[in-house]
Amino acid sequence: MKPKERSKARELALALLFQDHFQKAPPLEETFALLQEEEIPPEVKKKALDMRTEVKKKEGELEEIIENYSKWRKERIDLVDRAILKLALYEMLYDPTVPPAVAIDEAVELAKKFSSSKAYKFINGLLDQVRKDRLEGVYGAS
Repeated sequence: MKPKERSKARELALALLFQDHFQKAPPLEETFALLQEEEIPPEVKKKALDMRTEVKKKEGELEEIIENYSKWRKERIDLVDRAILKLALYEMLYDPTVPPAVAIDEAVELAKKFSSSKAYKFINGLLDQVRKDRLEGVYGAS
């Protein structure tokens, strides 16, 4: 999958994860239609759905990491920021095809696009600390 398609899949997965906070089974095609006017390639939709599924499987662990690395309780962290963090943490810790630096950069871009003006700093800091603590020996300093 091309990097641009993977970025779009992340964006769609984020929308689905965010929507999951409000509905257990969001209407997928409606969600996709709201996010983009042109046709979304089937492989991008599939990747977004796969990412969402994998994040949901690890959600308890990902939420615990967020709470452990944040100075705030998870309930105080904006829902979209939590969804961005869960998606990035999943990619960093469980998807060997995504280098941690790419997962962090993509999360920062999602935060700049969909969250408050300062959220990207919080997200970058938290993810970078997780990378240092858990992955530095695996991937080397980056």
